[in-house]
Amino acid sequence: MSARDYSIVEYYAEHEGYRCGYCKSTDTNYSHGMWAHKMTVHDYQDLIDRGWRRSGRYCYKPTMNVTCCPMYTIKCAAVDFKLSKSQKKVLKRVNRFLSHGDTKAVADDSVSAGGSSLTSEGSDFPVPLDIPDLHKKALRAEKNLENTKVVSVDPSLSGRIDISSEQKEIFQDKEKKESKTDDALGETASSGTGGSDSRKVCRTGTGADVSRPPCKKAKLIRLERKHQKLLKQGYSETEIDSMMKKGKQQQEGKTIDDILNEPLPANPAHRLEIRLVRSSPPSHEFEQTSQQAYEVYRKYQMAVHGDPPDKCTHRQYVRFLVNSPLQLVLLKVGSPEFMRSLVASQKLFAKYQMAIHNEPPEECKPQNFYEFLVDSPLENSLLFYLGV
Repeated sequence: MSARDYSIVEYYAEHEGYRCGYCKSTDTNYSHGMWAHKMTVHDYQDLIDRGWRRSGRYCYKPTMNVTCCPMYTIKCAAVDFKLSKSQKKVLKRVNRFLSHGDTKAVADDSVSAGGSSLTSEGSDFPVPLDIPDLHKKALRAEKNLENTKVVSVDPSLSGRIDISSEQKEIFQDKEKKESKTDDALGETASSGTGGSDSRKVCRTGTGADVSRPPCKKAKLIRLERKHQKLLKQGYSETEIDSMMKKGKQQQEGKTIDDILNEPLPANPAHRLEIRLVRSSPPSHEFEQTSQQAYEVYRKYQMAVHGDPPDKCTHRQYVRFLVNSPLQLVLLKVGSPEFMRSLVASQKLFAKYQMAIHNEPPEECKPQNFYEFLVDSPLENSLLFYLGV
């Protein structure tokens, strides 16, 4: 086992309630926490698969059956993603700013399609953890790391644990049970306070009225009316279906690629350049733009989350967004570490080529992956593997 093939974490046994950044309650947020001095990407992935989260070097897992606002991970299918009306408006505002320098919003751009504005109340963006004495824990963790000396590592740790499909079902069933327990505890607490608690327990409804027709969306009602009107005009079902499909294709409009790649004029007011830079350890490119990135973070926290200026310090920014316990690993082609991740890399390559470049499956075989990304005329070829 190499010197980098293990993780060093410091677990915190205390579990007092602390302030919730979502519902703003003062002492109803509970979670397990630990400070990660260094962590391999394999261990980090295992934690992510088990419901853990990370803020800088601080890793935490919400206690789902106790905390006030349980957090569940929802994955977005990137290939099937469709922009909402409010998201399209934001992209158009960005394009107007890049093209003409226009920073004024159109009349209804500040309000989304659902009628919600971009404010700190009800924001869906993740907020920094407001854990008591987090700064003291960070200082204590740095001091403890200086006094830590790794004498030996258990060889059994080299065999990483893979979550099987059966284990995933067990974890999902457990989270569902914890969520139900949380609901039951909430109802008991509300009914047992004798009016001192302002929370209201709703009685179980009887369901939909079967004697009335089911509700329909206005769009569906309009399509049915149009269908009946065309039937009265003498069109056949085949002709009506053809006309409906043709109209739907015309209404689809621009795709997400069209909106994101909107062409700019010959001499735009601004240009947007996106760079991927390494923040931990900091690269030269990151250090050059570190102050500008901090200013964006400060404005965002104050405008969106309503944080006071004294809370948006540079130290808070570094601890929340920059610091990382994950290790940069150099994998030599053909090494045991490279071979362990080879199958996963091949599958990722095939998914990317088929989804992004629309290549057929027969052109995304392991041999194509090897020829395109692995084979090299250089001696001692290395692949960079960074877990972020």
